[in-house]
Amino acid sequence: MIYTASADVLGIIALCFTIYLAKRNIVVDKYKTRIYILASTLTIILLTLEIASVFMELSGDSKFLTLNKIDNMIAYASYPIVPYLFFIFSKQKNNKINITLMFPLFFNALISILSYDTGWLFTFNDDLTYVRGNFYYVTMVISLFYYLLLIINTAEERLEYDDADKKFLNYLFLIPIVSTVLQSLNNGMIIIWGSVSLTLLLYYIFLRELQFKYDSVSAIKNRATFEKDMERYQKSNDNIALIIFDLNDFKKINDKLGHKSGDNAIYNAAKILKQSFMTIGETYRIGGDEFCVICSNVDSKIIDNALKKLEQLSKNLYQKNNVKILFAYGYAIYSQNQNKSIYDTFNQSDKAMYEHKAKIKGLYGRRKDDYQNLEYNYEGENLMKDIYSIEVAGIKRELPIVKIGENLSIASFVILGDTELVCASAPKIVDKLPDVDVLVTAEAKGIPLTFEISRLLGMKSYIVARKSIKPYMDAPIIDEVVSITTQKKQILCLDEQDVKAIKGKRVAIIDDVISTGESIQAIERLVEAAGGVVAAKAAILAEGDAAERDDIIFLEHLPLF
Repeated sequence: MIYTASADVLGIIALCFTIYLAKRNIVVDKYKTRIYILASTLTIILLTLEIASVFMELSGDSKFLTLNKIDNMIAYASYPIVPYLFFIFSKQKNNKINITLMFPLFFNALISILSYDTGWLFTFNDDLTYVRGNFYYVTMVISLFYYLLLIINTAEERLEYDDADKKFLNYLFLIPIVSTVLQSLNNGMIIIWGSVSLTLLLYYIFLRELQFKYDSVSAIKNRATFEKDMERYQKSNDNIALIIFDLNDFKKINDKLGHKSGDNAIYNAAKILKQSFMTIGETYRIGGDEFCVICSNVDSKIIDNALKKLEQLSKNLYQKNNVKILFAYGYAIYSQNQNKSIYDTFNQSDKAMYEHKAKIKGLYGRRKDDYQNLEYNYEGENLMKDIYSIEVAGIKRELPIVKIGENLSIASFVILGDTELVCASAPKIVDKLPDVDVLVTAEAKGIPLTFEISRLLGMKSYIVARKSIKPYMDAPIIDEVVSITTQKKQILCLDEQDVKAIKGKRVAIIDDVISTGESIQAIERLVEAAGGVVAAKAAILAEGDAAERDDIIFLEHLPLF
């Protein structure tokens, strides 16, 4: 028994050191660190109770009988709590614990208390020697039950641990299991809590080693782990989805608010990414403000739902804490049978992410080199704004909200280069148009839409009202307009050939967005001056109060801000 007490003292010393180190360096996260420290502290208490029980029994003094009974009562009541805490530690923080799993703890605590008088779990004979009760094995079975749950949960945890980690943990958890079985079979053996302290010490070492796989700022897996996992997935027969994320506005946060705020932004971004993809994928920080999520055997619908959840969590974070997290993202799916390399799929995802980033910034259609470094304009003003989501003709777009005046902002709707949106919107407008002979638009973003509508109507040409008088123009007619976008006066003009094409014809004036109506009115005056009849005025969006007009054709309403 003296050897047992000596081993317990060493266990206590070792656990005191691990608790000290755990407080200095967070183990995985603050939540799990608290659980680990709680399990270690409880083990120290049980080791202390075991030492006290040994010395009280060796003394043979009857005055210690009551104290020894209380000692064993507390010890037996606490036995299964440590494996239960191990089990809680192995669960993800957001995974709710089934309350029924605590019933064995309450049952064991009850019979431990009752054993003070009944001797069900323990008793003492006439010479004050400890004797196991008839129901001693109940506590051991309950403890083994929680260890079994722990091993099952570790095996099912496909995201937190790789196969080598799981193998190590299973061997590790066998130490207290084997000790419990051996002590149950051998009445003179006292090794359970010594083995538990050893397990906690080795578990701490394992967790510290595991943290080499994690990024210290974001608390998710780092680039080195990402590269290692990519090699593993390269050999996998599963379909692997790679979703790449870029955190917008990160440079502005660092430059204007400091690196501590930048670190907080990275942490919050990683947190909501992990929450959004928790059940389907693993999250990595692969660069300064870049992240990647790897998912196995998921389809586009599942990914899109996770992205919707991500956007909602971002909005919730902004509303609650005024912390703005805005992602550009893109994804592609790797299949060993269809793709040469998982790294080619990564490049496809990266390209899709930059396309999404360009659409957010209103730069879609420009070369990647043009927009990749355009997070700020030459005055140092950030180009990224709040986002307004809109769906037009079944196509979803996220529009950056841009300030154009002291009290006025607009959602930047850019169709230049957006073939998908133009081709989806044009047929919808054509269905609403009356019979017309000529299409007219301004020299602006409405040009691709007008082209597509003219093609669908079988027209050989359309007319563009130019913003300046060109040398080739003969006898141009001119009108002035103030655009809501530029807030400056500009001209629109038609030359003699345009006037001849319009004269006596039914004309549809086409634009991408109708807002104040200034541009449409200027073109309308030009058409009337040319002798044409305005039969329709159409746009994809009606902005602000324009949506209340009954003399225009439009598909969706766009608010002003």
